[in-house]
Amino acid sequence: MKLPESFKRIMDIQKHLTKYQAIIQAHGFEYSARLVLLILIASMSYIVLLPSYNFAHLMPRSLMDLMGINYASRLWIEQHSDVFFHFAGAGILVLLFTFAKLFTGTKQAKPALITVIILCFAAEIAQSWIGRGFNEYDLLFGVSGSFMAYLGVTWLFKRS
Repeated sequence: MKLPESFKRIMDIQKHLTKYQAIIQAHGFEYSARLVLLILIASMSYIVLLPSYNFAHLMPRSLMDLMGINYASRLWIEQHSDVFFHFAGAGILVLLFTFAKLFTGTKQAKPALITVIILCFAAEIAQSWIGRGFNEYDLLFGVSGSFMAYLGVTWLFKRS
């Protein structure tokens, strides 16, 4: 019995799809990390280049009330929340740069660390150009967050 030509085409398409599915499954995490990295860098660049910003409206006030944090402490947290964002943002960037395998196709954390530190310096310089000023604490927490992520990634690679 001879198969119809359309059935053969469907089988050929299915063979190609399984080939591409294997490629996507093998490199899916890298591609996902690259996509998230692109989105994160674009959004961080937007925030860096704003003339001013305020994260106070993002604070979970009802949760802070529930935890019993008084108004003075809440005010301090709102004024210094950007320090957390610099620390966490730089750490996340190091993780994403490492797992996206953008550098020599391997999971190397050192080029990711250097890249993120350069981006931290570039962000502070760009902020000083637009009139927001160079904040050394933002730079310090950005570099320390990236270094902590670097230590975590290298520890993780040594364990595996």
